[in-house]
Amino acid sequence: MKNIKSKTVELNKSVEEVFYLMSDFSHFGAMPNNDKIQNFKCTYDTCSFNVSGMADVELIIKERKPFEYITIGSGKEIMGGFNFLVNLLFEKTGERTCNLTAEANVEGNAITLMMLKKQLQKGLDSLMEGVQKAINGQVF
Repeated sequence: MKNIKSKTVELNKSVEEVFYLMSDFSHFGAMPNNDKIQNFKCTYDTCSFNVSGMADVELIIKERKPFEYITIGSGKEIMGGFNFLVNLLFEKTGERTCNLTAEANVEGNAITLMMLKKQLQKGLDSLMEGVQKAINGQVF
């Protein structure tokens, strides 16, 4: 198992607002299909999509603890037996601000995980940057 922690991003919304936005996948329903992400579908607890014709991904919200964390897991194995859990960790920093960090636990072939660690780290950091831009830019 590999543990990967993203960078922490500062958000210009209250921890309560960010938690409610992030804890409902249906808020992401307007995600456009593009050349990398296709067939994007979501409900309150689940989200599924295809990555560049290579992998079908299914995400499930496994646990929510209001204003502290959301645990998201893989609904099925991805690309040859990988499973993961991602904890989105919320930290209140002010009345209208908070921090968000992602911690991933990835299970799979140890050799392949070592080769992919850099890409997984980059992916988590990019995810946090995207969330920061969306929330601070008030895309939701």
